[in-house]
Amino acid sequence: MGELPHPDGSFDLIRAESPVCNIGFDCAPGADCYVAIAPDGEVAAYALLTRCRGGDAPAPALAPAAVAPGYRRRGAGAAVVRAALDAARAWRAARPGVRAP
Repeated sequence: MGELPHPDGSFDLIRAESPVCNIGFDCAPGADCYVAIAPDGEVAAYALLTRCRGGDAPAPALAPAAVAPGYRRRGAGAAVVRAALDAARAWRAARPGVRAP
């Protein structure tokens, strides 16, 4: 699990690798789970980035993503989605011959 920068100063943003994310469910092999943790230690939001196939080419997929009701419209969801999309862009950049499906 790696720590990422604070999205807005009120959440810790962490990255957990499979096979088991720290929010308690099994992830697909090679999946990364981005989690926003509130100051009280509760999971505020998460986004899962998995590797799948688009036709014959590997592709990153962002799903599922969710925000706990008490943390909506506070930046937690945007932070985890942004972190997952940044990781997807980096993954694609490392594979210049792979086209987006």
